[in-house]
Amino acid sequence: MTTDYGLITDRTADDVISGTEKGFYNASDLNRIGFAVKDIARHWGLGILPAKDDWDTGDIPHHSDLYELYLSIWSLLSWVQRFGQPSVLPEFWFAKMNYEKANRLEQLIGEMQEILESKHISCYQSGEINCGEEVFGS
Repeated sequence: MTTDYGLITDRTADDVISGTEKGFYNASDLNRIGFAVKDIARHWGLGILPAKDDWDTGDIPHHSDLYELYLSIWSLLSWVQRFGQPSVLPEFWFAKMNYEKANRLEQLIGEMQEILESKHISCYQSGEINCGEEVFGS
């Protein structure tokens, strides 16, 4: 799979102070997170998680929208933890959001993707790609 979601994990205090694009959490950030979570879940057969990924610049995120996104991430994290131990999802992170929490959130999504990728690769190393398929030389 290895999709590049453009996750941003290197925000700094200077970005906030200088007012750079990375210094603000906005619609494009919410869309990136929502899309990544939905895409990872869909790719691994977990169904569709209710993460909003169609924010417009003028949209005002309501608590319920952000909480739904949080629960989608938490659901994905709960499933991924069966295969590896990604970082812990902080308590509802949009409360007092800052650049460090934003970095951690996107790092967590990247970690979950890496864990699932490594799980997928290990399936092919077992000597049997499809159930019942013969392995030559066995």
